Amino acid sequence: MSFLQKRGKNWYLFFRDASGQQKAKSLKTGNQRTAEELQRKFDQGSNLEKFGFHQSVALSELLNERVRFHESLGRSQNTIKNEVYIFNAFLRYLGRDSFQQSTKAVLEDYKDWLRSKKVNPVTINTILKTLRAVFNWGAAKGYCQAAEIELVKVEKRMPMALGENEVAAFFEAINQLPPAIPKGAEISDVDYWREYWKLVFELYLYTGGRKEEIASLTWGDIDLDREVVVFRNTKASQEREVPLHPAIAAKLREKAGSPGDRLCAHSAGVIYHQCRRFMEKAGITHPKKWGLHALRRTFGSHLIMKTGDIATTSRLLGHSSPRVTYDSYVDILQQHARDSIKKLSW
Repeated sequence: MSFLQKRGKNWYLFFRDASGQQKAKSLKTGNQRTAEELQRKFDQGSNLEKFGFHQSVALSELLNERVRFHESLGRSQNTIKNEVYIFNAFLRYLGRDSFQQSTKAVLEDYKDWLRSKKVNPVTINTILKTLRAVFNWGAAKGYCQAAEIELVKVEKRMPMALGENEVAAFFEAINQLPPAIPKGAEISDVDYWREYWKLVFELYLYTGGRKEEIASLTWGDIDLDREVVVFRNTKASQEREVPLHPAIAAKLREKAGSPGDRLCAHSAGVIYHQCRRFMEKAGITHPKKWGLHALRRTFGSHLIMKTGDIATTSRLLGHSSPRVTYDSYVDILQQHARDSIKKLSW
């Protein structure tokens, strides 16, 4: 239960929060009768949001409000889907639609539980950042407490770029392995699908597109007159144009479809697993070189090594600033500087 105390001109309400700590909140009134009425409402669980108290909102409803907020801003469906997935997993861990402890205490317990399940530290931090964003947004709206949570310390492991010989071995692996063909495909010719897979991975290597950016492309995103690809389903929810290599533009002209048709016949998940399959066949087994992000890394690394132009590379990769590109490719830039110095001769 709470109690009242007058300090100066205003009455204060003293109460214990969910963690048992005593708190005091000004009721912003000098009238005792008004203060007693507010105290009665507080003890009954009524909404005192205008005085800084949080209303009781079910966690599932908090998530629904967050989704509506994202949709009102036109955020990408992938962003919304990932946040919903992470929050629902958190709700399953809780086993209920609310909690009595402080938000920080609950998230600390959840972090320890994730660690006990041997979840990758990078994944844990992604989960915690997402939950923190939701709860802090909810706190700003008066729905819940803010979330203060320390992330797990992890060793930064950037993916490594493939060398030119590894890229050649990767495409040779596509020639050697039977290609994945969609169920019910009208065309069953093996050579056709081998060329299809080569084109898909060439798009990753020649544009630096992210996994979902390329997997979600339609033929309407390919402007063959200007020879550019327009990425619309981007991480920053902002369209990004990347020039097409002439050889890739020529291949796309041969296969051009209707504007609304998807360019890739497979989902991002299938493309990822096929990438891993071809890499394994090519003997590319280093953990930092596996997966589609290694192809994006290869694009950025070779572009920097051949041009030294951080600003252009940053724009093509869709980074928020050249500083992000510099921090991500600092090892490549340092090597590029050393190689450049060696070329000097007086």
